[in-house]
Amino acid sequence: MRCYQCGLESPLDGMFRKKLCPSCKKKRSSILYGIIYALLAVEFVFLAMQGRGYAMQLFGWVLCLYLAVVVHESGHLLGRLVTGVPVWKFTIGRGKLLARRRICGVEFQLRFGLSGSVAGMTLNMRGWRWRRFVCVAFGPLANVGLCLAALHLAGGWGHLPGSVEQIRPFSWEMLAMANGVLFVTNCLYFGNVRTAAGLSQSDTRQMLQLLTKPLPTLSQRQANYYLNLGSILCEGKSYFAAREVFARGVGQLPSNTQLKLGLGQTYLLTGEYETGRAMLRELSSTHTKKDAIRAYVQNNLAWADLMIGGEQKIEEADAASAEAHLLMPWEASIQSTRGLALLERGDVADARPLLQKALQGADRNENKASVLCSLAMAEQRSGNRAQARNYVERARRLDGNCELLARAERELAEMPQQAS
Repeated sequence: MRCYQCGLESPLDGMFRKKLCPSCKKKRSSILYGIIYALLAVEFVFLAMQGRGYAMQLFGWVLCLYLAVVVHESGHLLGRLVTGVPVWKFTIGRGKLLARRRICGVEFQLRFGLSGSVAGMTLNMRGWRWRRFVCVAFGPLANVGLCLAALHLAGGWGHLPGSVEQIRPFSWEMLAMANGVLFVTNCLYFGNVRTAAGLSQSDTRQMLQLLTKPLPTLSQRQANYYLNLGSILCEGKSYFAAREVFARGVGQLPSNTQLKLGLGQTYLLTGEYETGRAMLRELSSTHTKKDAIRAYVQNNLAWADLMIGGEQKIEEADAASAEAHLLMPWEASIQSTRGLALLERGDVADARPLLQKALQGADRNENKASVLCSLAMAEQRSGNRAQARNYVERARRLDGNCELLARAERELAEMPQQAS
């Protein structure tokens, strides 16, 4: 299948949505959100220059929508507390991380954007269906509750203004309307929406599926628990704790390849490359299906080889990264590994454009720092010492513990100065 926008081709089925690769789909979504926010900002400035109260009304409307999102996600949080489901992460917004704080074992995150999510699961499968239903339903119910309460405080339905323009900013009427709008949009039966965080569904779709469709198998629910918890721990850089979670999962579900992949990756994240490489080599020999799991296995195997070094390891990394890139050429982490493999093989000209693409697609500071170090080595070997040092300084500011930082600095120190 080929992406009609960027031309990327992949043999994987089901990864391209409407003939767009995930990278182009993500860019299109980001552009759309950027246009919406820009239009809101322009409208606010225009109305403020007119000297009318519409600017404050627009600002109050956006603020009430954010408050409605907080209420909605708090409802999901309350549903988990009521049903005894642990909560791991509470997020308001989407996209760029603005602030994070861990309170009572729960990581609270604030991001830019009008969205939110609550992450948390349990291994207690008793009453799993109704507990899951309550967790989902409490979100829209919280919006209904606040909407009705705000209407009561505003004086009831009879005191609502005749038009939207007559609603006062930061009033109970505006808060009621914001919660009503969010309730309606969450209850619409939208189809699956693929986001950067994975597959997202509307609350109504989830509740209908819980009421009408068979439950996932016990092993699938158990695997999802370990995979989600391990991923959240990795995101918070608690790599040793994540390894314990994945190890428990593999011990309970020894045939699950995703858990084995997660366990092997945590060994790489803690610097135990030989152990991780052995696990990934075994997984590569048993999981031969050409799918996304295979792509990530080969990518991580190539990364382990590149970190260990040696002529034989570089050859294996070249073959493994080439296969991973063939399967998922849009993935930034795979572009980064393939670029470094080409660089170690001596193909600087082919490595540089791949690394530039990886830098554009990297969404975390540690990932960007790793790509910048690879770019620094590519520029140094091309004779652009000033640009190489600039990349190293940027990488150090993003992540001083980057595993490639020492290698890039050593190469800058050992190689003789060349004219930029």
